[in-house]
Amino acid sequence: MATWLPRRPLSLLAGPSRRDCGLPEDGFVFCSFNNTYKIEPRGFDVWMRILAQVPGSVLWLYSIGPTLRTTCAREASARGVSAGRLVFAPFVPAPSTWPGMLWPICSSTR
Repeated sequence: MATWLPRRPLSLLAGPSRRDCGLPEDGFVFCSFNNTYKIEPRGFDVWMRILAQVPGSVLWLYSIGPTLRTTCAREASARGVSAGRLVFAPFVPAPSTWPGMLWPICSSTR
């Protein structure tokens, strides 16, 4: 699993607020905006272990429909993580134009 940090200073970024995106005002936001077919059990296990160890954190995922949301919620619960700690984003054109404003670390599945 790869991780990247935004390169632009936060002051140069404009984008939606946490509230606009359904994210909590406080707490750490982990995110992965990969294509959904790249979410594999091994990587999901890692994400759930991280969420379990970071109180108040959420995982923000790209979702194209209810099937992924339902499956991820079920699998998170099976791993002892509240499904409420998963936040699903609809398609957003070019989210790379505002990374870092809402999340400091992005995770890749490969």
